Amino acid sequence: ADRVALADVGLDPEDVEVMDWDAPGRRLQEEGERTSWIWRVRLYYEKAGGGSVLDPSFISKVRDMESKIQRVPNYEKFCLSRGAEVDGCRRAVSSMNFFYGEEETFESGPIAYNLHPTGAGSDQVASIRAVAKNMFRNSSTFYFDSTFHTSFGEHAEVIRTWLYFAVPLAGFSSRFDRPEEQQKLFEDWVATDLYPVLKEVSTDDVKLVFSNYELEDHQIEEAVWHDCFLALGSATF
Repeated sequence: ADRVALADVGLDPEDVEVMDWDAPGRRLQEEGERTSWIWRVRLYYEKAGGGSVLDPSFISKVRDMESKIQRVPNYEKFCLSRGAEVDGCRRAVSSMNFFYGEEETFESGPIAYNLHPTGAGSDQVASIRAVAKNMFRNSSTFYFDSTFHTSFGEHAEVIRTWLYFAVPLAGFSSRFDRPEEQQKLFEDWVATDLYPVLKEVSTDDVKLVFSNYELEDHQIEEAVWHDCFLALGSATF
């Protein structure tokens, strides 16, 4: 079950390319539409009843949730681009890229297959345990909480995913072109399309916690309005 090796050692190389540019607004390549990330949404998944998240059923549900989040209306208008000359969004920085990676199999030898962490596999890998152990050996601990490190890759209680969103948006020449308007477009999209899905996507088994300045501002505003309505209701009735 452990006869698996990661073809790309360490963090997913595409993740590294994003994360190495740790200051918002830094470019990954020549500036084209949505090539300079300035917004990041952090997702944290845990079992509703507690326990290790490294089991096939839980990971399958996380995969479904992330797919749903990335199908939010107009997601492709804000996501970090795969490149100035390539259509589409970059993958989320997610362990799902490993658990649904593409396998390069071998008929004989000590290694059954190399795993390419592309997230493009249609099926989950045969052994979550084997892949998780290899992720630990190759220092790919970013995707989990500290229990993954202290258990030597045998246990984790939280899965961490980052989503990146970028400028310049369509209709803007650069990230410096009317930045307030680009910020407002993103904030409106978060409030209208992204936040409602993030708020409702948790299940009885999977609890999702999310973090982002625009999301937090919207949550505060929503809470204030809710409290105002409650106060109005009590005053009226």
